[in-house]
Amino acid sequence: MRRLILTLVAWSLLPGGCVADQSRPAVEIRTVTVYKDVQRPCPVTVPTRPAPLPSKMPTDLAKFAATVLAKLVEYAGPGRYADKADAAIKTCTNP
Repeated sequence: MRRLILTLVAWSLLPGGCVADQSRPAVEIRTVTVYKDVQRPCPVTVPTRPAPLPSKMPTDLAKFAATVLAKLVEYAGPGRYADKADAAIKTCTNP
C-alpha cells in the first residue's frame, strides 16, 4: 500500500515538470544590421612588365654588363615600370 501511494505521488509530480511554457513563442526573429568593409574597385590599369632577360646571355663581360644595366633601367628608370607600379599601389590603397 505504501508503495502504491509513493508511486501515485511520483506520477502526479511528473507531468507538472513537463509542461511547456506557452507564453513565449518558439522562434524569435531579430533584424541585425552589420556593416562590412568591401574592397573598392581600383581605376588604375596594370603597367606592362618589362621583358625578361634573354635566355642566352653574352659571354663578353662588357656586353653582359650592358644587357643587365639596360634591363635595370627598363625596370627602375625614372617613369618606368617600378614608378608606375608604385603609383598604382598608392592610388589603390589610399583611403
